[in-house]
Amino acid sequence: MSKSNANNGQVGLVAETYARALYAAAKGVELVQVRDEIASLATVLDEMPKLAALFGNRTIDRSRRAKSIKKMFGSQVCETTLNFLYVLNDKGRLSELRNIARAFDQIDKAERGQVDVEVYTAVRLSREQLDQVGERIGAGLGKKAVVTQHIDESLIGGLKVRIGDKLIDASVASQLRRLGRNMIERSRQALRAGQMIEQ
Repeated sequence: MSKSNANNGQVGLVAETYARALYAAAKGVELVQVRDEIASLATVLDEMPKLAALFGNRTIDRSRRAKSIKKMFGSQVCETTLNFLYVLNDKGRLSELRNIARAFDQIDKAERGQVDVEVYTAVRLSREQLDQVGERIGAGLGKKAVVTQHIDESLIGGLKVRIGDKLIDASVASQLRRLGRNMIERSRQALRAGQMIEQ
């Protein structure tokens, strides 16, 4: 294993450990609120590089940074989220917040029997077609598939499915390829028909 891969694995484990601790603390009446707040904080860090740099700067005194956290977020988030930020600050793990937010989302979806599915097709599928794909995948996995569509024009036909870094069952994959080919062909036929009507 390369050094970079080892570090990536360690980062993932750290994020998951903190995410599970937060999930356990929030489970119940505050779960939805904490989930939304952690996701929003991760988005803020993506959009504000200076704040992300403040969170990741290990040379800043932690007590001083805790005061900044209280000033910025004290009235914006619930007590559980605020205390979690303090813990991350004390442990020097604020830079992991975005990874923790992703891990928290995965844990929450797993608890609700959901799984994120990335679907790649050459042409855009309708909502009904995506629902069909989601139902097929969900039936194969025994979970509710939350489908996100991506367009990849390099795909000649059918569709490509990614579920995290895991491969789906071969029989499900075969069904999806057949379903995808049929959907793509119907979409292309509809597109050609539309062009003929316009002419």
